Amino acid sequence: MGTAHNSKQSGRSKPIAPSVAADPPSSDGRKNWREEADKAARRKKRYKDWSNNRMMAFDAVRYPFLRPDKSATEDHERMAFEKAEKQFENNLSFWNARIEQEEPRVILGLTFEQCDQVVALVWDSVESISLFKKVKPAINARAKIAKEGLRREKMLRRKLQKVIKGLQELREYAETLDWQYGFEELALQAEIRIRRIGSPQLTLSAPLCRQVPQLLIRCDM
Repeated sequence: MGTAHNSKQSGRSKPIAPSVAADPPSSDGRKNWREEADKAARRKKRYKDWSNNRMMAFDAVRYPFLRPDKSATEDHERMAFEKAEKQFENNLSFWNARIEQEEPRVILGLTFEQCDQVVALVWDSVESISLFKKVKPAINARAKIAKEGLRREKMLRRKLQKVIKGLQELREYAETLDWQYGFEELALQAEIRIRRIGSPQLTLSAPLCRQVPQLLIRCDM
């Protein structure tokens, strides 16, 4: 797979390798993550362009068949394609030089192809950690909502049962009154709302939790 990489050199000494052979299956029974990655790569679609934010550097380096296809671009898009491809190579060179400077043992003795793959993994890892830090507050907020969801639902159910019980008592009381008081309509409306709110189909799913207050507002008693 090419010559050994010299960790004392600055930057990458050659372009991205045109192809990388798959690793042989693990012989000791342990799970080979690269073998699993190779299988998963076969199920992926080719990236459309080098500027795709979802493109993993490791994919582009290790799997040539996933790299954007220059021949598939229109003539007026060719310059932008080449510019993005060059930027990708520059970024790879940047991470290569940084590793050589900060932790050269990581790539010592590796072939160019192996070195590019390790560099791409580091690049992807740093980008993923950076992205995680950005979305972590939102993740924590959703986790808090999920954690409190069951308790909130139980509280809503208890309050909903109190509403239903109150409507039942109102209906029963209105039914005992003389019709001349003119409260027959009140008993009927109470019954309608009992059936509406207490319907078996009315389950407190997340959307419904937002509907309950609106249902109660509609019960203009």
